[in-house]
Amino acid sequence: MRVRWLALLGIILSAASVQAADRIGYTVISATSTVSTTTLPVYARTVTIVNNTDSANEIYFDLYNDGETPAAATTASKELKPSESLRFTFDATSSEVAPGSSYYRTLSIICAATETATVRVYAK
Repeated sequence: MRVRWLALLGIILSAASVQAADRIGYTVISATSTVSTTTLPVYARTVTIVNNTDSANEIYFDLYNDGETPAAATTASKELKPSESLRFTFDATSSEVAPGSSYYRTLSIICAATETATVRVYAK
């Protein structure tokens, strides 16, 4: 009987650890004309960025992996228009990835002068 309970406990703990590994980190960022640099809520291999604004305000962003030193985004950074989204999947073999990197870690976001936007970020 005791062996059955231990086996059942092992199965439950294994299932819980798989669910924890598949957890999606979620954060909301209020982008303004002052740069916002945010550490992602999880070590992410996949990041989806959503410009969740109904106004005409674009956001500009840079996504950094763990092997890079984050810098402030500018209006010359990658652009995301209102209601658009972009998904990034980490590829350690990409020429755009710093050697030794293994996940995305930091996001830098800004809007143009006097503009604001709400940005949703999903990281897994």
